[in-house]
Amino acid sequence: MKTSGRPDKRTAERGIYRRGPYSYVVRVRDADGRLRRYAAPTLDEARTIKAREVKAAHAGRRGPVAERHTTVQDFAAAFLTTYRGKTGGARDITLREYRELVERKLNGSRLGRQRISSVTQVDVEDFFAAVERSVPGGYSATYMRNLSTPVRAIFRHAVRQRIFERNPCDNVAFRTPKFRPELRTLDEEIVSALIAAFDEPRYQLAAKVLATCGLRISELSGLDQRDLHVTGGEAKIAVRQRVRGTEIGDPKSSRGRRQIPIPMALAAELFDHMTGLAWQDPRAPLFQTMRGARMTPAVFRRHFNRARMKTASAAINPDVQDQAAGATPHMFRHSAARRWRLVGVSDHLLSHLIGHSSTALTQAAYGAVLPQDLPSGELLALS
Repeated sequence: MKTSGRPDKRTAERGIYRRGPYSYVVRVRDADGRLRRYAAPTLDEARTIKAREVKAAHAGRRGPVAERHTTVQDFAAAFLTTYRGKTGGARDITLREYRELVERKLNGSRLGRQRISSVTQVDVEDFFAAVERSVPGGYSATYMRNLSTPVRAIFRHAVRQRIFERNPCDNVAFRTPKFRPELRTLDEEIVSALIAAFDEPRYQLAAKVLATCGLRISELSGLDQRDLHVTGGEAKIAVRQRVRGTEIGDPKSSRGRRQIPIPMALAAELFDHMTGLAWQDPRAPLFQTMRGARMTPAVFRRHFNRARMKTASAAINPDVQDQAAGATPHMFRHSAARRWRLVGVSDHLLSHLIGHSSTALTQAAYGAVLPQDLPSGELLALS
Protein backbone atom coordinates (compact mmCIF):
# COMPACT_ATOMS: atom_id res chain seq x y z
CA MET A 1 0.00 0.00 0.00
CA LYS A 2 1.22 3.56 -0.72
CA THR A 3 0.48 6.67 1.30
CA SER A 4 1.66 10.13 0.14
CA GLY A 5 3.81 8.42 -2.47
CA ARG A 6 5.87 6.49 0.10
CA PRO A 7 5.58 2.71 0.52
CA ASP A 8 4.78 1.41 4.00
CA LYS A 9 7.19 -1.35 5.00
CA ARG A 10 6.33 -4.09 7.47
CA THR A 11 8.04 -4.17 10.82
CA ALA A 12 8.42 -6.98 13.34
CA GLU A 13 5.33 -5.58 15.13
CA ARG A 14 2.06 -6.69 13.58
CA GLY A 15 -0.04 -3.71 12.50
CA ILE A 16 2.89 -1.27 12.64
CA TYR A 17 4.52 -0.13 9.39
CA ARG A 18 7.55 2.01 8.66
CA ARG A 19 6.98 5.08 6.50
CA GLY A 20 10.20 6.62 5.39
CA PRO A 21 13.18 6.93 7.72
CA TYR A 22 11.57 9.04 10.46
CA SER A 23 7.90 7.97 10.97
CA TYR A 24 5.62 4.98 11.54
CA VAL A 25 2.00 4.10 10.73
CA VAL A 26 -0.30 2.09 13.00
CA ARG A 27 -3.20 0.19 11.37
CA VAL A 28 -5.92 -1.12 13.70
CA ARG A 29 -9.64 -1.85 13.35
CA ASP A 30 -12.07 0.10 15.48
CA ALA A 31 -15.20 -1.17 17.28
CA ASP A 32 -17.17 -1.16 14.02
CA GLY A 33 -14.55 -3.13 12.13
CA ARG A 34 -13.28 -0.19 10.08
CA LEU A 35 -9.55 0.05 9.47
CA ARG A 36 -8.01 3.12 11.14
CA ARG A 37 -4.50 4.57 10.61
CA TYR A 38 -2.44 6.58 13.08
CA ALA A 39 0.93 8.24 12.57
CA ALA A 40 3.74 8.05 15.13
CA PRO A 41 7.24 9.60 15.11
CA THR A 42 8.88 6.64 16.90
CA LEU A 43 8.41 2.89 17.21
CA ASP A 44 7.76 3.14 20.96
CA GLU A 45 5.01 5.69 20.42
CA ALA A 46 3.55 3.50 17.65
CA ARG A 47 3.39 0.60 20.12
CA THR A 48 1.66 2.83 22.66
CA ILE A 49 -0.92 3.97 20.10
CA LYS A 50 -1.55 0.41 18.96
CA ALA A 51 -2.09 -0.88 22.52
CA ARG A 52 -4.43 2.02 23.31
CA GLU A 53 -6.56 1.61 20.17
CA VAL A 54 -6.73 -2.18 20.37
CA LYS A 55 -7.95 -1.93 23.94
CA ALA A 56 -10.57 0.65 22.97
CA ALA A 57 -11.70 -1.45 20.01
CA HIS A 58 -12.12 -4.58 22.12
CA ALA A 59 -14.10 -2.61 24.71
CA GLY A 60 -16.67 -1.65 22.07
CA ARG A 61 -16.49 -4.56 19.66
CA ARG A 62 -19.26 -7.16 19.61
CA GLY A 63 -16.84 -10.00 18.94
CA PRO A 64 -13.18 -10.90 18.49
CA VAL A 65 -11.62 -9.74 15.21
CA ALA A 66 -10.70 -13.28 14.12
CA GLU A 67 -14.25 -14.61 14.56
CA ARG A 68 -16.02 -11.44 13.51
CA HIS A 69 -14.35 -11.44 10.10
CA THR A 70 -14.28 -15.18 9.39
CA THR A 71 -16.69 -16.81 6.94
CA VAL A 72 -19.82 -18.57 8.14
CA GLN A 73 -18.60 -21.97 6.93
CA ASP A 74 -15.24 -21.62 8.72
CA PHE A 75 -16.96 -20.42 11.90
CA ALA A 76 -19.40 -23.34 11.66
CA ALA A 77 -16.63 -25.91 11.15
CA ALA A 78 -14.80 -24.69 14.26
CA PHE A 79 -17.98 -24.59 16.36
CA LEU A 80 -19.38 -28.01 15.34
CA THR A 81 -16.20 -29.80 16.45
CA THR A 82 -17.13 -29.02 20.08
CA TYR A 83 -20.95 -28.80 19.76
CA ARG A 84 -22.74 -31.25 22.06
CA GLY A 85 -26.36 -30.34 21.39
CA LYS A 86 -28.63 -27.74 22.95
CA THR A 87 -28.77 -29.62 26.26
CA GLY A 88 -25.29 -31.15 26.00
CA GLY A 89 -26.54 -34.72 25.69
CA ALA A 90 -26.71 -35.29 21.92
CA ARG A 91 -25.41 -38.64 20.70
CA ASP A 92 -22.19 -38.82 18.70
CA ILE A 93 -23.94 -40.22 15.64
CA THR A 94 -26.44 -37.33 15.69
CA LEU A 95 -23.65 -34.78 15.96
CA ARG A 96 -21.79 -36.40 13.09
CA GLU A 97 -24.94 -36.26 10.94
CA TYR A 98 -25.31 -32.57 11.78
CA ARG A 99 -21.72 -31.86 10.73
CA GLU A 100 -22.11 -33.78 7.47
CA LEU A 101 -25.41 -32.04 6.68
CA VAL A 102 -23.96 -28.58 7.30
CA GLU A 103 -20.91 -29.39 5.19
CA ARG A 104 -23.08 -30.52 2.27
CA LYS A 105 -25.48 -27.59 2.31
CA LEU A 106 -23.56 -24.68 3.85
CA ASN A 107 -20.04 -25.04 2.46
CA GLY A 108 -19.72 -23.25 -0.85
CA SER A 109 -23.15 -21.60 -0.59
CA ARG A 110 -23.62 -17.86 -0.64
CA LEU A 111 -24.27 -17.83 3.10
CA GLY A 112 -21.29 -20.08 3.77
CA ARG A 113 -18.88 -17.74 1.94
CA GLN A 114 -20.28 -14.67 3.67
CA ARG A 115 -18.50 -12.91 6.54
CA ILE A 116 -20.36 -13.97 9.65
CA SER A 117 -20.69 -10.49 11.14
CA SER A 118 -22.52 -9.29 8.02
CA VAL A 119 -25.25 -11.97 8.07
CA THR A 120 -28.85 -10.78 8.34
CA GLN A 121 -32.17 -12.57 8.71
CA VAL A 122 -32.75 -12.17 4.97
CA ASP A 123 -29.49 -14.00 4.23
CA VAL A 124 -30.57 -16.95 6.39
CA GLU A 125 -34.04 -17.02 4.80
CA ASP A 126 -32.47 -16.99 1.32
CA PHE A 127 -30.22 -19.90 2.31
CA PHE A 128 -33.10 -22.11 3.45
CA ALA A 129 -35.16 -21.12 0.40
CA ALA A 130 -32.28 -22.09 -1.91
CA VAL A 131 -31.99 -25.48 -0.19
CA GLU A 132 -35.70 -26.13 -0.68
CA ARG A 133 -35.50 -25.17 -4.36
CA SER A 134 -32.56 -27.51 -4.96
CA VAL A 135 -34.83 -30.59 -5.32
CA PRO A 136 -38.17 -30.93 -7.14
CA GLY A 137 -41.02 -30.62 -4.67
CA GLY A 138 -38.76 -29.52 -1.83
CA TYR A 139 -37.28 -31.47 1.03
CA SER A 140 -39.37 -33.07 3.77
CA ALA A 141 -40.14 -31.19 6.96
CA THR A 142 -37.88 -33.58 8.88
CA TYR A 143 -34.92 -32.88 6.58
CA MET A 144 -35.32 -29.12 6.87
CA ARG A 145 -35.70 -29.35 10.64
CA ASN A 146 -32.52 -31.45 10.86
CA LEU A 147 -30.68 -28.82 8.82
CA SER A 148 -32.05 -25.87 10.76
CA THR A 149 -31.08 -27.30 14.16
CA PRO A 150 -27.28 -27.00 13.71
CA VAL A 151 -27.58 -23.77 11.71
CA ARG A 152 -29.53 -22.13 14.53
CA ALA A 153 -26.97 -23.44 17.03
CA ILE A 154 -24.13 -21.90 15.00
CA PHE A 155 -25.69 -18.45 15.17
CA ARG A 156 -26.62 -18.86 18.85
CA HIS A 157 -22.93 -19.41 19.48
CA ALA A 158 -22.15 -16.26 17.46
CA VAL A 159 -24.48 -14.33 19.76
CA ARG A 160 -22.67 -15.71 22.81
CA GLN A 161 -19.42 -14.56 21.22
CA ARG A 162 -21.00 -11.08 20.91
CA ILE A 163 -20.69 -11.10 17.14
CA PHE A 164 -24.44 -10.44 17.02
CA GLU A 165 -26.74 -8.67 19.40
CA ARG A 166 -29.68 -10.75 18.11
CA ASN A 167 -29.71 -14.16 16.44
CA PRO A 168 -30.55 -13.73 12.71
CA CYS A 169 -32.29 -17.14 12.85
CA ASP A 170 -34.76 -16.15 15.57
CA ASN A 171 -37.66 -15.22 13.28
CA VAL A 172 -36.80 -17.39 10.29
CA ALA A 173 -39.68 -19.64 9.26
CA PHE A 174 -38.87 -21.73 6.20
CA ARG A 175 -41.60 -23.31 4.12
CA THR A 176 -41.82 -27.09 4.29
CA PRO A 177 -44.29 -29.48 2.65
CA LYS A 178 -47.12 -30.34 5.00
CA PHE A 179 -46.70 -33.85 6.35
CA ARG A 180 -49.48 -36.14 5.17
CA PRO A 181 -49.25 -39.69 6.59
CA GLU A 182 -51.70 -41.07 4.02
CA LEU A 183 -49.23 -40.25 1.23
CA ARG A 184 -46.55 -42.27 3.00
CA THR A 185 -48.63 -45.47 3.10
CA LEU A 186 -48.86 -48.08 0.36
CA ASP A 187 -51.65 -50.49 -0.50
CA GLU A 188 -50.95 -54.11 0.41
CA GLU A 189 -51.06 -55.05 -3.30
CA ILE A 190 -48.31 -52.55 -4.12
CA VAL A 191 -46.20 -53.74 -1.17
CA SER A 192 -46.47 -57.32 -2.45
CA ALA A 193 -45.66 -56.24 -6.01
CA LEU A 194 -42.58 -54.33 -4.86
CA ILE A 195 -41.28 -57.30 -2.89
CA ALA A 196 -41.80 -59.64 -5.86
CA ALA A 197 -39.94 -57.25 -8.18
CA PHE A 198 -36.57 -57.65 -6.43
CA ASP A 199 -34.07 -59.44 -8.67
CA GLU A 200 -32.14 -61.33 -5.98
CA PRO A 201 -33.80 -63.61 -3.39
CA ARG A 202 -31.70 -62.23 -0.51
CA TYR A 203 -32.89 -58.67 -1.10
CA GLN A 204 -36.43 -59.87 -1.72
CA LEU A 205 -36.37 -61.56 1.71
CA ALA A 206 -34.90 -58.40 3.27
CA ALA A 207 -37.78 -56.39 1.79
CA LYS A 208 -40.28 -58.92 3.19
CA VAL A 209 -38.77 -58.56 6.68
CA LEU A 210 -38.84 -54.78 6.35
CA ALA A 211 -42.52 -54.79 5.36
CA THR A 212 -43.54 -57.43 7.90
CA CYS A 213 -41.76 -55.97 10.93
CA GLY A 214 -42.11 -52.25 10.24
CA LEU A 215 -38.37 -51.73 10.71
CA ARG A 216 -36.35 -48.71 9.80
CA ILE A 217 -33.96 -49.50 6.98
CA SER A 218 -31.05 -48.78 9.32
CA GLU A 219 -32.44 -51.37 11.77
CA LEU A 220 -32.82 -53.94 8.99
CA SER A 221 -29.14 -53.52 8.11
CA GLY A 222 -28.20 -53.90 11.79
CA LEU A 223 -29.79 -57.34 12.23
CA ASP A 224 -27.45 -60.19 13.13
CA GLN A 225 -28.12 -63.92 12.82
CA ARG A 226 -28.52 -64.18 16.61
CA ASP A 227 -31.47 -61.75 16.45
CA LEU A 228 -33.81 -64.43 15.11
CA HIS A 229 -35.42 -66.30 18.01
CA VAL A 230 -37.83 -69.26 17.88
CA THR A 231 -39.12 -70.60 21.19
CA GLY A 232 -42.31 -72.43 22.08
CA GLY A 233 -43.68 -72.28 18.55
CA GLU A 234 -43.31 -68.47 18.38
CA ALA A 235 -40.76 -66.53 16.33
CA LYS A 236 -39.42 -63.06 17.06
CA ILE A 237 -36.83 -60.69 15.68
CA ALA A 238 -34.83 -58.65 18.20
CA VAL A 239 -33.80 -55.11 17.26
CA ARG A 240 -30.62 -54.13 19.12
CA GLN A 241 -28.67 -51.86 16.78
CA ARG A 242 -28.78 -49.93 13.53
CA VAL A 243 -26.42 -49.00 10.70
CA ARG A 244 -25.90 -45.38 9.68
CA GLY A 245 -23.71 -45.08 6.61
CA THR A 246 -21.31 -47.93 7.26
CA GLU A 247 -21.13 -47.68 11.06
CA ILE A 248 -23.03 -49.76 13.60
CA GLY A 249 -24.52 -47.97 16.59
CA ASP A 250 -27.38 -47.95 19.07
CA PRO A 251 -31.03 -47.70 17.93
CA LYS A 252 -32.46 -44.30 17.15
CA SER A 253 -34.24 -43.89 20.49
CA SER A 254 -34.35 -45.45 23.95
CA ARG A 255 -37.43 -47.44 22.84
CA GLY A 256 -35.64 -48.67 19.73
CA ARG A 257 -34.53 -51.91 21.44
CA ARG A 258 -37.49 -54.23 21.07
CA GLN A 259 -38.72 -57.64 19.95
CA ILE A 260 -41.16 -58.02 17.07
CA PRO A 261 -43.23 -61.20 16.55
CA ILE A 262 -43.05 -62.66 13.03
CA PRO A 263 -44.93 -65.50 11.29
CA MET A 264 -43.33 -68.94 11.57
CA ALA A 265 -43.30 -69.18 7.77
CA LEU A 266 -41.07 -66.09 7.58
CA ALA A 267 -38.82 -67.51 10.31
CA ALA A 268 -38.43 -70.70 8.25
CA GLU A 269 -37.44 -68.65 5.21
CA LEU A 270 -34.84 -66.82 7.29
CA PHE A 271 -33.33 -70.07 8.60
CA ASP A 272 -33.07 -71.39 5.03
CA HIS A 273 -31.50 -68.09 4.03
CA MET A 274 -28.86 -68.34 6.76
CA THR A 275 -27.74 -71.80 5.61
CA GLY A 276 -26.59 -70.29 2.31
CA LEU A 277 -24.70 -67.30 3.73
CA ALA A 278 -20.98 -66.93 3.08
CA TRP A 279 -20.40 -65.85 6.69
CA GLN A 280 -22.26 -67.97 9.22
CA ASP A 281 -21.91 -66.93 12.85
CA PRO A 282 -24.40 -65.75 15.52
CA ARG A 283 -22.79 -62.30 15.45
CA ALA A 284 -22.53 -62.18 11.66
CA PRO A 285 -24.98 -60.02 9.64
CA LEU A 286 -28.33 -61.57 8.84
CA PHE A 287 -28.36 -59.90 5.42
CA GLN A 288 -25.10 -59.94 3.51
CA THR A 289 -23.80 -58.98 0.10
CA MET A 290 -22.44 -61.60 -2.31
CA ARG A 291 -19.01 -61.25 -0.68
CA GLY A 292 -20.28 -61.74 2.85
CA ALA A 293 -20.20 -58.06 3.92
CA ARG A 294 -23.06 -56.48 5.85
CA MET A 295 -25.84 -55.11 3.67
CA THR A 296 -25.83 -51.34 4.21
CA PRO A 297 -28.87 -49.08 3.76
CA ALA A 298 -27.30 -47.67 0.59
CA VAL A 299 -27.01 -51.15 -0.94
CA PHE A 300 -30.62 -52.01 -0.10
CA ARG A 301 -31.86 -48.68 -1.50
CA ARG A 302 -30.11 -49.41 -4.77
CA HIS A 303 -31.94 -52.72 -5.15
CA PHE A 304 -35.19 -51.16 -3.92
CA ASN A 305 -35.03 -48.45 -6.58
CA ARG A 306 -34.71 -51.09 -9.30
CA ALA A 307 -37.74 -52.93 -7.93
CA ARG A 308 -39.66 -49.68 -7.65
CA MET A 309 -39.12 -48.70 -11.28
CA LYS A 310 -39.81 -52.26 -12.45
CA THR A 311 -43.13 -52.28 -10.57
CA ALA A 312 -44.12 -48.86 -11.91
CA SER A 313 -43.36 -49.77 -15.51
CA ALA A 314 -45.36 -53.02 -15.25
CA ALA A 315 -48.44 -51.35 -13.72
CA ILE A 316 -51.42 -50.53 -15.93
CA ASN A 317 -53.38 -48.37 -13.49
CA PRO A 318 -51.95 -44.80 -13.45
CA ASP A 319 -52.52 -44.51 -9.68
CA VAL A 320 -50.55 -47.69 -9.09
CA GLN A 321 -47.80 -46.40 -11.37
CA ASP A 322 -47.56 -43.17 -9.37
CA GLN A 323 -47.54 -44.94 -6.00
CA ALA A 324 -44.89 -47.43 -7.07
CA ALA A 325 -42.68 -44.79 -8.71
CA GLY A 326 -42.79 -42.64 -5.57
CA ALA A 327 -42.31 -45.48 -3.09
CA THR A 328 -39.50 -45.49 -0.53
CA PRO A 329 -38.28 -48.22 1.87
CA HIS A 330 -39.65 -46.20 4.80
CA MET A 331 -43.16 -46.52 3.36
CA PHE A 332 -43.02 -50.23 4.24
CA ARG A 333 -42.83 -49.12 7.87
CA HIS A 334 -45.88 -46.86 7.53
CA SER A 335 -47.79 -49.62 5.77
CA ALA A 336 -46.97 -52.12 8.53
CA ALA A 337 -48.25 -49.70 11.20
CA ARG A 338 -51.49 -49.25 9.26
CA ARG A 339 -51.92 -53.01 8.89
CA TRP A 340 -51.40 -53.61 12.62
CA ARG A 341 -53.87 -50.89 13.53
CA LEU A 342 -56.54 -52.34 11.24
CA VAL A 343 -56.28 -55.78 12.91
CA GLY A 344 -56.90 -54.21 16.31
CA VAL A 345 -53.41 -53.61 17.77
CA SER A 346 -53.73 -50.99 20.54
CA ASP A 347 -51.96 -47.63 20.31
CA HIS A 348 -49.67 -48.52 23.22
CA LEU A 349 -48.60 -51.81 21.64
CA LEU A 350 -48.29 -50.20 18.22
CA SER A 351 -45.94 -47.62 19.70
CA HIS A 352 -43.81 -50.43 21.14
CA LEU A 353 -43.66 -52.36 17.86
CA ILE A 354 -42.66 -49.25 15.94
CA GLY A 355 -40.09 -48.26 18.58
CA HIS A 356 -41.48 -44.84 19.47
CA SER A 357 -41.17 -43.11 22.82
CA SER A 358 -44.86 -42.12 22.98
CA THR A 359 -48.21 -43.05 21.50
CA ALA A 360 -48.77 -39.42 20.49
CA LEU A 361 -45.72 -39.58 18.22
CA THR A 362 -46.96 -42.81 16.68
CA GLN A 363 -50.41 -41.38 16.02
CA ALA A 364 -48.97 -38.22 14.44
CA ALA A 365 -46.56 -40.07 12.15
CA TYR A 366 -48.41 -43.33 11.42
CA GLY A 367 -52.07 -42.48 11.87
CA ALA A 368 -52.86 -42.62 8.17
CA VAL A 369 -56.39 -43.59 7.13
CA LEU A 370 -56.90 -44.66 3.52
CA PRO A 371 -60.35 -44.63 1.83
CA GLN A 372 -60.54 -48.42 1.93
CA ASP A 373 -60.02 -48.34 5.71
CA LEU A 374 -63.32 -46.56 6.34
CA PRO A 375 -66.20 -48.62 7.75
CA SER A 376 -69.38 -49.09 5.73
CA GLY A 377 -72.18 -46.58 5.92
CA GLU A 378 -74.48 -49.26 7.35
CA LEU A 379 -72.15 -49.70 10.30
CA LEU A 380 -72.23 -45.97 11.05
CA ALA A 381 -75.97 -45.55 10.55
CA LEU A 382 -78.32 -44.67 13.37
CA SER A 383 -79.99 -47.70 14.94
